[in-house]
Amino acid sequence: MSELLLSGVTAGYAGRPVLRGLSCGPIPHGRVTALVGPNAAGKSTLLRAIAGLVRAKGSIRFGDRELIGMSARERAHHLAFMPQALPQDTALSVIEALLGAWRALPDGASWGSEAALLDRVGKVLDRLGLGDLGMAQLQSLSGGQRQMVALAQAIIRDPPLLLLDEPTSALDLRRQLEVMGLLGELAREGRTVIVVLHDLALAARWADCLLVMDHGEAHGFGPSETVLTPGMLDDVYGVEARIEPCSQGRRTLLIDGVSRRAPPP
Repeated sequence: MSELLLSGVTAGYAGRPVLRGLSCGPIPHGRVTALVGPNAAGKSTLLRAIAGLVRAKGSIRFGDRELIGMSARERAHHLAFMPQALPQDTALSVIEALLGAWRALPDGASWGSEAALLDRVGKVLDRLGLGDLGMAQLQSLSGGQRQMVALAQAIIRDPPLLLLDEPTSALDLRRQLEVMGLLGELAREGRTVIVVLHDLALAARWADCLLVMDHGEAHGFGPSETVLTPGMLDDVYGVEARIEPCSQGRRTLLIDGVSRRAPPP
């Protein structure tokens, strides 16, 4: 089982640095860690830096392996990345999309036969409630359905490190709960699961740990019950809020208004 450790990570885009020497961790395996923070805080950039999709400096260690500088072929054995959305004009069926995600694994990884691979594809689709969409074309699916297919592509290779960028953004309430529950199951099976979330209520309910980001830096990291506080929400989001138990004992986020000391937008 491997933990993720970030040390002095700097990353960004041409002429626009985003992450500024970010250090955090270790991010534990067997848990769901949510990256939260306001818009442009660097959440998606950090996820893409871990995935090797943007150039980064510093150190990103997964277990005893350094991810920065690792080839894409080798990295594919250790992690999978789920983007915010799949392209809408892809002329593939759902099954073909999952087969492609598996066959992208280097070194000829195989389940022994085409029949065994198709069986695995079917089990992944059933686990996500997509069993009746296997032959559907991606371009005919709704945004939420494509998002679920992107999640299926991410987990088909059974990666030890799972990176998900806003996996619930296009989903209805029921699907949001199903996906967050599934991510918890995947983590408890021994994976390191890191997910970008904008919905703090979802993060409070489902994430074991929070990494709060602000202006490309780590504002706080730890168990959600210690990190999600009125003080953090005031400092980072500029809102006055309360964290109170609901009738079932779960912590509930209540926003009262804009912080009186928050600067104008």
